[in-house]
Parts: sequence; C-alpha cells; structure tokens
Amino acid sequence: MALSSDGRPPELRENEVSSLVCRHFQIKTVYEDTVKALPGYDDRNYFFKGMTSSGKIEPFILKVFNCIHSSVSEIEGYHQIIRKLQSSGIILQVPVRSKKGSDIIVLSKNELNKVHGVPTGHNGDSHSPNIQEDNSVIEASYVVSILSFIPGELFDEIDKSHLVPSILQDIGRNAATMDMVLKVCKYASS
Repeated sequence: MALSSDGRPPELRENEVSSLVCRHFQIKTVYEDTVKALPGYDDRNYFFKGMTSSGKIEPFILKVFNCIHSSVSEIEGYHQIIRKLQSSGIILQVPVRSKKGSDIIVLSKNELNKVHGVPTGHNGDSHSPNIQEDNSVIEASYVVSILSFIPGELFDEIDKSHLVPSILQDIGRNAATMDMVLKVCKYASS
C-alpha cells in the first residue's frame, strides 16, 4: 500500500477508521455506519460518531495528513494556535488527545498496514515512526489527529439572502478577536 502519486495517504474503510481511532484515542466505540469520507485537498478526512470514555456519543473528524506537505512541527503549531484561539472564546474545532496525551500520532507505514490488515513482516511488529531532523515525516509515515466536530454550513454554501447584519457583525467580531489573539502569540518556528 503506497502513497498515491499526489502524496495523499491511503483511503480507509469504515472498519479501518474504527480500528485506528479506538486503538489510539480515548474513544471506546466508533459507529461505523456514521463514517463518511470528506473532501480534502492534501489530507484524508473522515467524519464519524463515537462513544467517548465518559459514555457520551459525539461527532468527530479524523485527519490523516499528507506527510510530504506537512511537518510534525507545523501540525503541532496549528494545534497550539487552535487551543489559544479556543481559550479566547472563539468556537472552533479542537484536537482530541490521544491515549498517550498528545494531539497527534505518527504511524509508520507498517502500523497503517496493520489497520488495513496487511501483514507487516517481522512477526507483525511495526517500525518506529520516521521523523527527520527537520521534524518532517518521511514518505513511509502518516500523521493522524482527531478534531471535535461543529455542525453547521460553510459560509460559501449558505443562501446569501439569509445574511442579516448581526451575522456579518459576528463574523467581523470573530475575525478581529482572532487577529488580536494571534498578534500576541509567539510560537517556536521549525
């Protein structure tokens, strides 16, 4: 199972999404009939509903990143920014912690093959993730995260006749808040 010619991770079936999520994240059950592949430019994105360790059923987004175009430090920086914006009161999708407490997991190709049910050799052991000195992931690895899901419509898909001034003011207020929060943030560059 190799990367596609555009560098995107392999597609996952419903049971593979369930296996991956339950193995690495604090989600006990994935309802496979809710798994739906979503459009993505470079990454693979999957909507699903799962039962959390507290017993609550919630919607989530599983992201399998294109490792050719995204480094681990870039993804971690993106997640730091999301958490900072959330702490300022902006409602947005936030990363879900893995069982090991991190926002992301890095899977080797062999580990992803295990999810697909492909034999990995070496008694089924997976190799450690391949992270280079510049914190980018080499071709044989995949970065995975889960984000909370916020129901709604994309701005460019809504009927513009329903845009009332209060909605446009909310959009402007959120954009201004994001700008102010991000101006004072200092994040380590890779």
